[in-house]
Amino acid sequence: MKKILVVAFLSFFALIETVNADPIGPLLNTIKTGPYIGVGYTYQEISWDIDSGSTSAFFNLDDLETKQHKLEAHIGFVTNRITVFGGGGISTFEPINGYRTVSDPTNTGLNFNRSSIGDSIVPYAFGGVSGLLYSGESADIGLFARVGYQDIYETDARSDGPVSFDTDGDGIPDTIEPAVETFSLESEFNGVAGLLFQTHFEGAWLYGGPLYFLDNAAATSSVRGLTTGVVNTVKASVEVEENIGGVAGVRWQFMANSFLDLEVQHRSGLNVGLSLNKAF
Repeated sequence: MKKILVVAFLSFFALIETVNADPIGPLLNTIKTGPYIGVGYTYQEISWDIDSGSTSAFFNLDDLETKQHKLEAHIGFVTNRITVFGGGGISTFEPINGYRTVSDPTNTGLNFNRSSIGDSIVPYAFGGVSGLLYSGESADIGLFARVGYQDIYETDARSDGPVSFDTDGDGIPDTIEPAVETFSLESEFNGVAGLLFQTHFEGAWLYGGPLYFLDNAAATSSVRGLTTGVVNTVKASVEVEENIGGVAGVRWQFMANSFLDLEVQHRSGLNVGLSLNKAF
């Protein structure tokens, strides 16, 4: 019965429509006061929109999605009511609809081979704070905030056939040659804050609550001719589709002062995370 209720709790929050989405965890008064360390993994999907202040025509950018696998290590300190933490890690990066391919919704007449896209692994860092507002016999309530920085993501795709280029700027293509497109996404700011509710149930801590977050980035697409070296570049600012979302998770203690967190977030895309923590 306990397992059924835990799964139902996570599934309910997973249905909420909700970037930087590393595991949040419960209010850390569930760990004894003092330092702690941990490691975590997150699978993250984000849907992006062109920023309302950006006027660049960027092909299929209205349908841009990114997928990431993220590994992190973190350290923090817990008091009776406040926790501070920080950490960093590495992340893979896969853009969807960032390239000018004929299979995308907008056919630009260019055909770039998705199978030629290489993996991009980049570092990122984060820090934050959480605080306990109310502690009762049946439930606790608190706030948390977290900000992060991600290095520029950059991946290449090679054209399947020749691409037309305007080398003299008169608007008329005057060379046709094979090309490589480089798509990059540079994080400008990402942060998340929210309200957490948690309760102890049959040996586990259940937690969840609403989130508010911001994630802005600069997107760039550069197509370089492999014969002449001429480059055509377009840029735009992008932001996540939704700023309101939700989180739900469960924490189990499996050894003395050691905890495993399983968490789902649903914002502009699906996020699933695991985190292992050890208190000292």
